Amino acid sequence: MNVDGGLLVSPVGVRKCISLLLREESVELMYLSERPVDLTWESFGKIRSAMDGPVVDGWGISPFAAGRGGVMGVAVRVSGRFDLASHDLRRATMGWWRRFNQWPMGGALTGRLLPVLPVYHNISGRTRERDSLTALTTVLARRDDLRAALRDQVRVARLAHDLSQKLLPSRVDSI
Repeated sequence: MNVDGGLLVSPVGVRKCISLLLREESVELMYLSERPVDLTWESFGKIRSAMDGPVVDGWGISPFAAGRGGVMGVAVRVSGRFDLASHDLRRATMGWWRRFNQWPMGGALTGRLLPVLPVYHNISGRTRERDSLTALTTVLARRDDLRAALRDQVRVARLAHDLSQKLLPSRVDSI
C-alpha cells in the first residue's frame, strides 16, 4: 500500500507498457525501473494541433494506433515538457514495430504516444478501456473534490474492483 494513496492502472498480459498511478496531486507514468514521470492535472487535455502555434505542456488519453478499421488501443499522449521528461519511458516501451504501427497517429497533434494497451487490429480495439480511462481522467482533472477522494483507500478499492469487473480488462488496483 502506498502512503499517498491512489489508483493504479496497469496492463495485464501485454509487454512493455506503461502503468498509470492516479493520485490527488498528479498522475505518475511508470515502467519497470525507468524514472517515473509526473503529469499535472492542470495540464490534462491540453493537446493541440501542431498548426495552432507553439507546443504546450499537456497530456491526455488517446488511441494508440489507427488503421483501415479505425483507431485502436490506449495510449497517453504527452507534449511539451512532459514529452521531454518521458523520453526514457518511450525508449523502453516503443520498439520498431510499435513505432511503425503508430506512425499514422502522429498526424496533426503535438506530442508523442506512450503505450498503455497497444492494439494493431480492430477485433478488440480496446474502445471500452480507452473510453473508461478517458472518462475517469477527465472527471478527476475537472473535480478537485474527487481527486481528494483518491486518498480514501476504501473508496478507491471499491472503484478499482468495479473498474476491473465491468470496464477494464487491464488490472486496476488501489494503492
